Amino acid sequence: MIINPYSFGPSLDPDAQAFLTAASITDTTISGAINTLVVQMKVDNIWTKMKAIYPIVGGTDNTHKWNLKDPRDLNEAFRLTFGGGITHDANGMTSNGVNGFADTYLNDIVHLANDNKSISMYIRNVLTVGSPMGLIDAFGQASNRFYPEFSGQDYSTLGFIQSGRDVAGSQIGFFTMSKSSLLDFKYYRPGIAYIPVSGVDASNLNANYYLLASNNEVSAEYSEANLAFASIQEALSDTEEANFRTAIETFQTTLSRNV
Repeated sequence: MIINPYSFGPSLDPDAQAFLTAASITDTTISGAINTLVVQMKVDNIWTKMKAIYPIVGGTDNTHKWNLKDPRDLNEAFRLTFGGGITHDANGMTSNGVNGFADTYLNDIVHLANDNKSISMYIRNVLTVGSPMGLIDAFGQASNRFYPEFSGQDYSTLGFIQSGRDVAGSQIGFFTMSKSSLLDFKYYRPGIAYIPVSGVDASNLNANYYLLASNNEVSAEYSEANLAFASIQEALSDTEEANFRTAIETFQTTLSRNV
């Protein structure tokens, strides 16, 4: 069931209101979009699976930093801190591709189980360099990161030694990687139900997830991504991913920044 964006009346969901208050957002379109997203995720029973949700709304670094799931201004609440060159506007946040990144403070080994995790993002531009979200070990092998396109290959790994596939489907829109076991790792792309992925299993990494780049424990792999949403959560089923995708696409359409 899809929630009507304007059906909530004068009262907002308490979790939506907490986020809007923390970010000092009063714009009615953004408020409605956030409220609808929160309510829909609860209806779809995926809200409790979320560790960190970054709606990236409001157009400034101060409004973009907040975690919708826990909007406290603390490292342990996974609010973002920014480094390097990043542009903030109504379409989200965009790295300069050289040194721009956002630290989530969500540590792979501390906060996630190796066989029960997923990461998602909504990207608005085609990349030519780098990874727009994730982390990778210092040797460039075990990784949890997206490469919608890189050197003619499509890389997506979550707790595996990296592997590549031919590019297929759109390179912009909503992407999710979900791993519920060694034998159940799926990569969901716009226009494709999912791509099953297999590889050599790898332990969780003792490093924080980055947005706009992949943290490789000693520096980062920077991208020029324009991100309009990102999240880190427990593994999602096919149905949960489909519902989540619909909710995020509705969210982006309401904000007039869908691609």
